[in-house]
Amino acid sequence: MGVLITKKGKKKESSAPVLDILEATVKVNAAEYLAAGDVVTKNDGSTFTVEKPHISCELEVVDTGPSAKQHIGTTWYEKFYYPETEKGSGEYENRPGTKIGGLSEARYGVGFWDDDKVLKAEDLPGFTFVARLKPKTEFGGSKITGTRVDHDTIRALPGQDNGSHVEANPEPDIPAPDFD
Repeated sequence: MGVLITKKGKKKESSAPVLDILEATVKVNAAEYLAAGDVVTKNDGSTFTVEKPHISCELEVVDTGPSAKQHIGTTWYEKFYYPETEKGSGEYENRPGTKIGGLSEARYGVGFWDDDKVLKAEDLPGFTFVARLKPKTEFGGSKITGTRVDHDTIRALPGQDNGSHVEANPEPDIPAPDFD
């Protein structure tokens, strides 16, 4: 009779930062669109096929409230998925109320949905927005695996040219005093 040896696999630990910031200014450093069916090669040489279209982004915290300043400069990767039009249909769309929809509105302005515009990955690098950052948990579980942008809180950074014409500090129209 042979000897049974139990070999433990390497423990997979995520090196992704875990942030919980109520309001952070986030900059897109890099963005790439990946379509369903695209084959991606990882750093270790292994490959996988993309199942859902998405824009994969490298994000960076560039400003926070006073209690989270130590996180400025932290970077992580996040995917903004296009949701299916109907479950199982294989057709995908950008729509309001989703994370990619919030990013689209912040980038192009609230009139984005009125036109036939498309969110382009090449329009995102250098774009800055404001959102809440929350710990990301593995799908269907409670294990924390990194950071995610809370899709309900994505909004344009005031004063940034994104087509929505949001002003940082709009000046009220106050009439000049009449000293006559």
